[in-house]
Amino acid sequence: MTPAKATEPKKTMTQPASVNVSIRDLAIVAVTLIGWVANYAALSSRVAAQEQAIAQIQARYEREVVPRSEHIEMNKRLEERLGAIETELQNITRQIVNQNQGRR
Repeated sequence: MTPAKATEPKKTMTQPASVNVSIRDLAIVAVTLIGWVANYAALSSRVAAQEQAIAQIQARYEREVVPRSEHIEMNKRLEERLGAIETELQNITRQIVNQNQGRR
C-alpha cells in the first residue's frame, strides 16, 4: 500500500454520473418552476390592482356623470328659474326702452 492510498477515505457507495446530472437538472427545473410561480403571483397582483382601479373609475363615472332623477329634476328647476330671469330681464329692458323713448 502506498501512503497516498492509505489517506483516501473509503468509498462505500458511489453515485453514477447520471444521478449527478439528474440532481442538477432537478435543481434547474425547481428554480424555473419557482420563477414561474413568482411571475404568476406578480402578474396576478398587477391584474387585481388594475381591476380595482377600473372598478373605482367606473364607480366615479356613474356617481358623477350618469344623470340621476335628482340631477334631472334639479336641471329642470334651474332651467325654469333661468327662463323666469330671462323674462324678467326682457321686461326690464322694455321698461328702460319705453322710458328712453318717453324722454325724447
